[in-house]
Amino acid sequence: MTKTTRAKYTLEFKLEAVRLVKGGQGLTATATILGVAEQTLHNWVKADREGRLQGPGTKPVSPEQMEIARLGAVRMFVCQAVFESLLVPLSAARG
Repeated sequence: MTKTTRAKYTLEFKLEAVRLVKGGQGLTATATILGVAEQTLHNWVKADREGRLQGPGTKPVSPEQMEIARLGAVRMFVCQAVFESLLVPLSAARG
């Protein structure tokens, strides 16, 4: 039996994910793009609403973790831009 380790997300990553959902992007789509479970993202949104969203603990965030979070946000932005650019031709073709 192998022990699985839980993913730890930086506070910045969680805040960016919550910002996307609050900005109108669907919870399911955001969770898929970010590669997190829908329930996890739902919990982050709820915790943010209640003012108790926190990072992965009291440990400081290393520069490597910050870069990973930044690259994740860039990836998310690019995926969203590509997705939106695909919607325009589809809607024009139907209309």
